[in-house]
Amino acid sequence: MKNVTKILTAVVLCAAIFASTQRTDALGGNPALWPGDEANIANFPGSINDHSHVQVTGVGSATNGVTGAQDNETATILFDKDGTKWGFSINDDKMDWFNIMWGNGDMGLSIGMLSSEDGGTTNNVANNEEASGFKLGWGQTMGFGDLGVTYVSTSMTDAGNGASKTVTDVNNIGVNWRGDVGFWVFDGLTASLQMDDTDKATTGTTTGQAGDVSSTTLSVTGFTHMDAGGADVLFALGVENKSGEEYNATSTATNKMDDTGHMHLNTTIAVEANMTDWATFRLGATYAYQLSGENDWTGPGGTSTGTGWELGTGLGFNWGGFSADYHVSQDFFNDPVSHITGYSSDKLTDHGVTLTYSF
Repeated sequence: MKNVTKILTAVVLCAAIFASTQRTDALGGNPALWPGDEANIANFPGSINDHSHVQVTGVGSATNGVTGAQDNETATILFDKDGTKWGFSINDDKMDWFNIMWGNGDMGLSIGMLSSEDGGTTNNVANNEEASGFKLGWGQTMGFGDLGVTYVSTSMTDAGNGASKTVTDVNNIGVNWRGDVGFWVFDGLTASLQMDDTDKATTGTTTGQAGDVSSTTLSVTGFTHMDAGGADVLFALGVENKSGEEYNATSTATNKMDDTGHMHLNTTIAVEANMTDWATFRLGATYAYQLSGENDWTGPGGTSTGTGWELGTGLGFNWGGFSADYHVSQDFFNDPVSHITGYSSDKLTDHGVTLTYSF
């Protein structure tokens, strides 16, 4: 075990630019199932009060070919000042004006403002891109559990070549709850209501277009954590019901919008095991089974070609106040020697790394 720990440590530290961001990515992907993780701040802003740290996410994503929004480079500071929690966040998304967080001990509030305009022109014709909007989050720990409410409203404009422009409006509302229960094999329960609406409008276009989506999703998940002596084992089982409509170019509807929706049974099995007192190994498997859907498919995944199966692996290192979280590619485990010696051209991960100093 000592040799394995040394090998994994050397590989990850030497390949930091090919590493991941969130701890929970490797543990099933749902932060609500891991109440102590700072990733909960997004959906449960009351969690702001539980952390004081400097955190940088997405480290290395700019040099490993990653383009997903989940790997934007972000720097966040959370600290206590005279009994009040304050937080500020900056990133490389090229749209944010400011992001601020506040907490009074059990209540948390987050506010983010978007504002940008490049003012570009092509042959004296306006060709600018604009972004505006805001992101709000409120959360509190109450007698019946943790409650979080989020609202996002943004507008993005792409003027194209000046002859036409495309405006994308996004409005999302989320309500999240988590509490303790004593039901069957579960110790905890979390529920979420998410309403998403994305509308794209281009000059001269009267029907819907690619990217138009409107949906409402309700999910309820029971979960339990088990102490396995040096390891935290998670089992979760939940139901997700989604309804809505989405643009389809081949649709016979006048507005080209087709009904979408499904009911899924979701299962998560994960373990976070200590390799040493400063290193942990993470493994998370999820499985989605479609009970019913607008596409008339019943079975694993959302279509006849899906499996519903996802597997994540990761490593965590904690040296006192400093910690590093990585999502490790499964290719590493198929041929660890080639990765260690540098003979493999495959990336260790397709994510950035998260570095945190807690105080």
